[in-house]
Amino acid sequence: MGVTKFRTFEEAEQALWNVAPDAEYFAQVRKMFELMERLRSHTFQPGVTKYSSIDEKDRTLSLRNVLP
Repeated sequence: MGVTKFRTFEEAEQALWNVAPDAEYFAQVRKMFELMERLRSHTFQPGVTKYSSIDEKDRTLSLRNVLP
């Protein structure tokens, strides 16, 4: 996607408007909200968590579904 240059702020603001959304637009909006939900759903304990080994850390984080 190329860079679009605008002469005024109003022109740039109008370029953000979508007056005739189609199915592709709504699919992109749905994907954005799904991504936001996935990013927001991870909760972490406040503070520092100490592990006795790297294996313990990996097991704990994989159980929390933080690691792939």
